[in-house]
Amino acid sequence: MMDKIRVKILEPDEFYLVDHFFDDEGVPRLDPNFSKVIAALDIETGKAVGVMCLQMVLHAEPIIIEPAYRKMGLWEPMAKMADGYLQASGVVGLYAQPLHESTKHMCREMGFEEMPHSLFSKAYVDLKKLFPDGPE
Repeated sequence: MMDKIRVKILEPDEFYLVDHFFDDEGVPRLDPNFSKVIAALDIETGKAVGVMCLQMVLHAEPIIIEPAYRKMGLWEPMAKMADGYLQASGVVGLYAQPLHESTKHMCREMGFEEMPHSLFSKAYVDLKKLFPDGPE
């Protein structure tokens, strides 16, 4: 059966081929500005029978404030500016993975919703070289 399947990266004008997956799940359809779609297509019918979405979803991290300037609310004007910029840019969402209670508090105050599910990560660069002292 696999010999009748073609796997390809869809062009934006082909995204309609996978709309039924999102409609069936009751979730928003993909935006080609932020997504790449890998689809498994049935060669005989042309129907998409599988989909993997690579979405460019922004994340807010690191959030770092010099120790002498912490507990002043400095994060609030930065968060407001970020929100305004992202809303004006048409970004569909924002993720954060805070490690410290202070940054968790910031996220809650900014209107983030804490997610109950696992988050998996795969790094294509050595983050320890980029952040030798760790996040925050």
